[in-house]
Amino acid sequence: AAGLMLGSLTLPTAARAADLGGDCCADLETRVAELEATTVRKGNKKVSLTITGRVAADIIAWSESSTGPSKDVYDHTSDVYFGQVGDGPNIVLKGEGKIRPDLVAGFSMEIGINALNGGTHKDTASKSSGNTQDSHQTAGGPSAANTYVFLSSKSMGTLQLGKIDNADDDFNVNYDGSWIGGFASGRANSSFNVRDAAGKFNGNTYGSYLNTVEDGGENGIRYISPDFGGFSVRAGVFGDDKWGVGANFAHTSGSVTVGLGAGYGVSTRIDALARGNQVDQVTYSALSAGIKESGSGLFLSGDWTQAKFDGLGANPDGTSTNLFINGGWAKNVSGAGDTTIHVSYDRSNDIAGAGTATFVSGSVAHTVAVGIDQKIDSAASHIFLQYEGSSIDTPVGTDVAQSISSVTGGMAIQF
Repeated sequence: AAGLMLGSLTLPTAARAADLGGDCCADLETRVAELEATTVRKGNKKVSLTITGRVAADIIAWSESSTGPSKDVYDHTSDVYFGQVGDGPNIVLKGEGKIRPDLVAGFSMEIGINALNGGTHKDTASKSSGNTQDSHQTAGGPSAANTYVFLSSKSMGTLQLGKIDNADDDFNVNYDGSWIGGFASGRANSSFNVRDAAGKFNGNTYGSYLNTVEDGGENGIRYISPDFGGFSVRAGVFGDDKWGVGANFAHTSGSVTVGLGAGYGVSTRIDALARGNQVDQVTYSALSAGIKESGSGLFLSGDWTQAKFDGLGANPDGTSTNLFINGGWAKNVSGAGDTTIHVSYDRSNDIAGAGTATFVSGSVAHTVAVGIDQKIDSAASHIFLQYEGSSIDTPVGTDVAQSISSVTGGMAIQF
């Protein structure tokens, strides 16, 4: 044995590694060094890091019309617009570290990517004025979305601190798993401009008339309870004199799943409605419900939101409401993933002018949408096509009754 060991020590290195084609140790060290040089390093091994996100893009063809006093119907048809509908591209960084078996500390940081939207809608009815429908010409670039730290316990719940949704916002019950079927308020049409009696733009968009009435995210602290028999509650305090509460319930019996959601919030602050240095109050209320039958694949859901504005002095009061109903069918018939056919109706009352220097009541607008979505499970992707028709039924100010129709097709992939 000793002789064999001594003999092996005296063999040339090349001979010992002949079967590996060279000095295996030196080659391995070189390869490890190259790998380390191209590796992204975490700051420590105590907190995990997960990178997720999505990339979505679409192409839209649209046509609009407007009718005014002593005017005929204007028909303006563009070619296409490239951009994003629904939730746009984003990157989410998440991580957590264990404090003890039932308590973890963590973080979530979301970075939204604003796509550079191309395409200009020429107004063929007023070429001399140079009027163009170019509301989709927005610059690209990253933007900060929800970013917060948290403490989470399975038995005690979760406490979040940072830029987060208000507690009265996460009330939606939605069983539509398609990419854009579950989004309300004029998905593709919301950012197109509207016209006055002369056919010109005045700064308003279809989104000024069609919009959900929700509180919105802000810096604050929020508590989310554990799930108790399908029930969960949440509460939060945000910004300056802003708070909200909410609750959700979900239950499955056999092939039927039902869900309920509610939210209530109050914002009392200086310049709450951009009406000068006065204290105004906005009260938010929201209800949502949905049902899905897994055997047939049929689903139906809806939500109602309201914002009540209480102004001081010369600031007028007002109430804005939005109703969104969405239903359809989703079934994996191809083996690739769910094929979803969805139909939705969205109606907004007294939205236009809400939150501005003067509350303008009386606006009415609605959207009808029909779409099909094919999910590809093996690639975490969606391919979708949707028609959307939006109408301003009762305009305010100098706007006139008008409508816009669009067809959107695209793809989204999650990573």
